[in-house]
Amino acid sequence: MYMFFIRCFYFYIDIYNFFKIENILKGLHNLESNRQSTISKETRHLSFIRGKFDVLKKFEAFQELEHLRTFLRVLSLSEYVIFELPDSIGGLKHLRYLNLSFTQIKLLPDSVTNLYNLQTLILSNCKHLTRLPSNIGNLISLRHLDVVGCSLQEMPQQIGKLKKLQTLSDFIVAKRGFLGIKELKDLSNLRGKICISKLENELRIEYYGGRKFPNWMCDPSYTKLVALSLIGCIRCISLPSVGQLPLLKKLVIKKMDGVKSVGLEFEVKLNIENCPEMMPEFMQSLPRLELLEIDNSGLPYNLQRLEISKCDKLEKLPRGLQIYTSLADNNVCHLEYLEIEECPSLICFPKGRLPTTLRRLFISNCENLVSLPEDIHVCALEQLIIERCPSLIGFPKGKLPPTLKKLYIRGHPNLKTIPDCLYNLKDLRIEKCENLDLQPHLLRNLTSLASLQITNCENIKVPLSEWGLARLTSLRTLTIGGIFPEATSFSNHHHHLFLLPTTLVELCISRFQNLESLAFLSLQTLTSLRKLDVFRCPKLQSFMPREGLPDMLSELYIRDCPLLIQRCSKEKGEDWPKIAHIPCVKIDDKLILEQ
Repeated sequence: MYMFFIRCFYFYIDIYNFFKIENILKGLHNLESNRQSTISKETRHLSFIRGKFDVLKKFEAFQELEHLRTFLRVLSLSEYVIFELPDSIGGLKHLRYLNLSFTQIKLLPDSVTNLYNLQTLILSNCKHLTRLPSNIGNLISLRHLDVVGCSLQEMPQQIGKLKKLQTLSDFIVAKRGFLGIKELKDLSNLRGKICISKLENELRIEYYGGRKFPNWMCDPSYTKLVALSLIGCIRCISLPSVGQLPLLKKLVIKKMDGVKSVGLEFEVKLNIENCPEMMPEFMQSLPRLELLEIDNSGLPYNLQRLEISKCDKLEKLPRGLQIYTSLADNNVCHLEYLEIEECPSLICFPKGRLPTTLRRLFISNCENLVSLPEDIHVCALEQLIIERCPSLIGFPKGKLPPTLKKLYIRGHPNLKTIPDCLYNLKDLRIEKCENLDLQPHLLRNLTSLASLQITNCENIKVPLSEWGLARLTSLRTLTIGGIFPEATSFSNHHHHLFLLPTTLVELCISRFQNLESLAFLSLQTLTSLRKLDVFRCPKLQSFMPREGLPDMLSELYIRDCPLLIQRCSKEKGEDWPKIAHIPCVKIDDKLILEQ
């Protein structure tokens, strides 16, 4: 790793501004990914174009480059699987540009603040990064700082010393009062957009012991509240009239056992959880669940997201879920997202059509739900996710909306079939539907399908070779497992081999207890295949076509397949020479690379 930084495999320079082009070209060399080439000993400047999976062997040629300059200006480790940086990075005194985006780093070493010439620091989407070095003010030349998508809790106190800063993607206000937006007052060169978060426009009250909330919550000074969370206030019998908060976008109510009334007019998001004592008879007048009856006109017209969770005694949903039937209603419903989770007493939806604005419906762990909305097929749903509703046996009128793009069905032991004519469906996942009898024509018509996952559906009898998958020319990802428990191969008496769509990029095969061979899948024809994942196939011992695996394959994962693992053992297994060229090989979660 020391040579990795010090011998400068990255070196870019503006040749038009500093040197004549004919002079610098004499000492330039380019090392392209996946190509081994001889490098002249006289090379002074070198650039490296990385591949997704690079190995140290590629840099062996660097050892004899005595004239290679060490004045590294640009270093990009974007998307590399690294968890930390060595302290030696602080020795790259000439570094101008450092890109660590999409890496797994959790902390930057303090030595980074020694990079006095650093002008650009890219940390976007470092999701595990929680803080920046306290001495960041030492980066006196820094002009661009990008921390979008990080998990920073606050900004370092010296952020105000970065006088040359021109772009700052985010500024996180400290919760404990030392660092506010006043730190930006001296950054006179800032331009473009900046996102300031954790301002005092959120109020969270937990485990308040009174029966009524204090009057100050309706004070005009709180009218700019955007988010209000009320959690664990078990003695409260009523909630504040949040209709006096015109900017409120998010209301979270959790573990409010005794609440009986709430004012609700302006919410955009409503989240209700852990209210086991809510009774249907008083919920008709409560604007927090089916409480959402405002002046008998149904849901608040501008409500966009409704989540109902862990309401054990809830038997019916609010009547306001259906669309308005009168032309006199001037307010158009805006509900787009409806989530219902862990309501074991819920049996059915109210009569009437769902709002035409509804795009996503998520239903989970409602064990007594016997039916979906009766006119669900005429709404404009794009996503339907139904998980662990064992009493559900089918779909109303055997249909679903033709606008549907994503359909997830999981944990429905009594479900026997799925509707057809889903021509716009792009993502289909079916899991743990033990009695599902999937007919071939249902899949053949899904011509827009890009991702298909069918696992643990043991009742499927139609052989895979008759599914007509080759006709799905938009398919990119295929996952199958836990079906055909007695099958030893994917062929039948009439078909010796069959074709998967050549558009496949990822293929996962799992949980086939008696499967012995994949030879009939014609893997060699999958010219676009980049990822192959095989796991929990204890009897599988052959998956290699005579022609070899596709040239584009860059990731191979094998888990819990003892016979196959033995054949693919590094340098010892019979099939190792056939997979040694694959950049990333993982066997039982252990990464194996040819170093």
